[in-house]
Amino acid sequence: MISTVNFHLTSKCNYQCKYCFAHFCEVESQLNVDDRKKLVKALCAPKWVDKINFVGGEPTLIGDQLIDLMMVAKGEKSHPVRTSVTTNSSLISPDWIEKAAPFLDILTISIDSQFEDTNRKCGRCCKANGKVLSKEHYIALAAACHKNGIQLKINTVVSSINVNEDMADFINVIRPFHWKIFQVLKVDGENDVDFSKYAITGEEFDEYIENQRNILNDKKVLVKESNDLMRGSYLMVNPEGCFFDNTQGGYTVSSPILEVGIDQALRQIHFDDEKFNKRGGKYSIPNA
Repeated sequence: MISTVNFHLTSKCNYQCKYCFAHFCEVESQLNVDDRKKLVKALCAPKWVDKINFVGGEPTLIGDQLIDLMMVAKGEKSHPVRTSVTTNSSLISPDWIEKAAPFLDILTISIDSQFEDTNRKCGRCCKANGKVLSKEHYIALAAACHKNGIQLKINTVVSSINVNEDMADFINVIRPFHWKIFQVLKVDGENDVDFSKYAITGEEFDEYIENQRNILNDKKVLVKESNDLMRGSYLMVNPEGCFFDNTQGGYTVSSPILEVGIDQALRQIHFDDEKFNKRGGKYSIPNA
């Protein structure tokens, strides 16, 4: 049993984050609706995953199909699978959360700063008009998660842009059950151009973590993830339906899963289960 698989549904995104490692620059296509459903069913078979996380790009760009895929995962009654979505949250609302609630266990929102100017500098803003989401937007989504029984998780990437800020006081307000903090990671061919502008040292990252921990009301929600722990510890599927890993600096990609099967595709990439456990990849959901 593999605890979690991250299914990157699309390479498309409406944001322009400077250090994003999921552009999928070498991906030329993406699965159609039927093949996405077939792949979700295959991954949710009893011998495989415990949780499926739908990511991108920006997964909400595929519209109602996202909730349909959650329904497919939840429809595998012989093996109940937990579902998760990781999103920049620009295209969802409290109404969307209420609609998704019967099929969604965890909503993960990517927030790098509580300050709009910082998010704009990070590129965590709309490509079309430069719009940045407000604190009030995040607070409303957090309240909707708590109201509808969806566990809220926050992902934060720490770079040179936000390393000297505090965000823990905002985390105290929105009350996620998990706050995962990443050290900005370089991936060859994805975000290596001008990466030095955003890179931070391990010492700077550690200092950021300790500063946040000192402010947090509930210190156990904080999960630290360094560059070393990230590499090779995620089981990931790209928009073309292939496993991929980042252990060699860039991406190593398997044959299409629907063509060769999960067993053979897994043998073609590297997944470090020990690192997965060390970074706390397997965790219980409150009240689950």
